[in-house]
Amino acid sequence: MFTDTFSLTGVIVKEADDVYVAVCLELDVATQGRTMKEAKRKLLEAITLDLEGALATRAPLWHPVPPDDNPLLTCPEKVAATLPIKVTMQAKVLARAY
Repeated sequence: MFTDTFSLTGVIVKEADDVYVAVCLELDVATQGRTMKEAKRKLLEAITLDLEGALATRAPLWHPVPPDDNPLLTCPEKVAATLPIKVTMQAKVLARAY
């Protein structure tokens, strides 16, 4: 079994009273929730689905947020939280001779 751990960065931006937007900077994955807790939960789910899809289709794993869309650079006054995110990926590798 192959296991690797990656560190990612989540950013939660408060857009309105009941709107929090959560973004993963390394994957350009975003979602939103009515609370910070909901936005964080949805971001973790979106990251999981994005990475599973990339592995299944052999797409590139990393596709960072463009600088013009990075909330840390474009609207730091709206950033409600930054989240260190750890992702552990496991894969079973089988080699066969035919």
